[in-house]
Amino acid sequence: MFNPFSIIIGLGASLGLMLVAIRAPKQKAASQLNASLWILLGSLIGARSGFVAANWGYFQSHGLEIPQVWLGGLSWAGAALGGLLSLAVVALARKGELGTLADAMVPLALVLTLAAWLGAWESGIAYGPAAPNVWWAAPTPDEWGVWALRWPLQPLGALAVLVIFGLVDQLRSRLHQPGEAASLALMGIALSVFGLSFLRADPAQTWRGWRLDSWAGLVFVGLAFVFCMAAFWPRHKKALRASGQPTQNDLLDIK
Repeated sequence: MFNPFSIIIGLGASLGLMLVAIRAPKQKAASQLNASLWILLGSLIGARSGFVAANWGYFQSHGLEIPQVWLGGLSWAGAALGGLLSLAVVALARKGELGTLADAMVPLALVLTLAAWLGAWESGIAYGPAAPNVWWAAPTPDEWGVWALRWPLQPLGALAVLVIFGLVDQLRSRLHQPGEAASLALMGIALSVFGLSFLRADPAQTWRGWRLDSWAGLVFVGLAFVFCMAAFWPRHKKALRASGQPTQNDLLDIK
């Protein structure tokens, strides 16, 4: 029996692939679509591997269920890490620019994240605390299938993704360096996941008072910051040179 979460993720992946193909230049559409399939595979392997690692006590005695991803059980942190690693491998294999390929994958990443939030809402994952007496509460199931009025955490996550998608799309005309759009999209997703993790009421493992998914969100915020610095640094150097101020490399040359 297929898990509804897996079905929603599958629909999101299909829509993301379609957007990658539509937005790609005609001569690069097939190439980028092929790359996105490899990245999807890396994300799926990472998502399942992360979930299995976090629940190894169960899978030690249920090893045959490990590859059965249609039963449900995926880790968002594992998916993100697997996607980033496979993106780097595909870019290296093609001897192409990593930033350009990453920018092309932005629609896929955002639609998958949107599907993950919607799937979580339907499946009783990542739900918020009970809020029975407020008008903005949303009917939400828990992991046992019990519906109650709760903080609309998953809808907020989905709305955040739509806002990020819209902002990155609006800024496209001003983003000229490869990787700028992708690094901003990653930063938006990481910040939203990190912030919303503190509102989650579903049971989770903790470390030093924080949920593990909060720590994972913080790690990805740090990675996104590094990627933003790498993507926007060429623009910063050009601005410094245009203003006549020396860059760090210029100072090293003087020394």
